[in-house]
Amino acid sequence: MDGSDPLGPLLSQGILGVVLVLVISLGVRVYREMKAVHARELEARDTQIAALREDRAAVEAALAEETRFVRDEVMPALTRSVDLAQEYVEVLSRRAQGGP
Repeated sequence: MDGSDPLGPLLSQGILGVVLVLVISLGVRVYREMKAVHARELEARDTQIAALREDRAAVEAALAEETRFVRDEVMPALTRSVDLAQEYVEVLSRRAQGGP
């Protein structure tokens, strides 16, 4: 037997050696497959996390835009509406009391 073949001594054991070599080979194959599956799962998870972060950033940007719109456009319009309503109520009150 050549010293460079690590399976040589096992194979020299006959059928038991062959079985051991097959078991070891299968174990190595299963380990490699599990490692590959795990790597694919991690990659899929990382992709999903990246997509969720992009979605979150888009939602936060949209929320910031809506907040700006409400602050800069809606609130002043509502405030002006309330002011006009108060002025109208005052005019109606004066008219009801016989004023101009």
